[in-house]
Amino acid sequence: METVTPRRQTADIWKKPTATGRDMSGMAMRESYIIELDDDAVGVVVACGDRVTFHASDARLAELEGRVFDDAGEAVRAARSQLGKAA
Repeated sequence: METVTPRRQTADIWKKPTATGRDMSGMAMRESYIIELDDDAVGVVVACGDRVTFHASDARLAELEGRVFDDAGEAVRAARSQLGKAA
């Protein structure tokens, strides 16, 4: 079973002024998704524009670290394929 669970970053940190006094509340927030395969979290994808970047939380997926995909589904397929190679 594979799931892609959306997680929104909390915006609280952006409401505080920075050391320069600049308010960061106008900055765009990114959306991230936890990638789970067979009930194990194996990585996270972070949306950037219309694509996503994969960040591995499972050492077997280190080859995919930082790789950019067209969508979360493509990242899930690549992760599943990589885990099949590692088995």
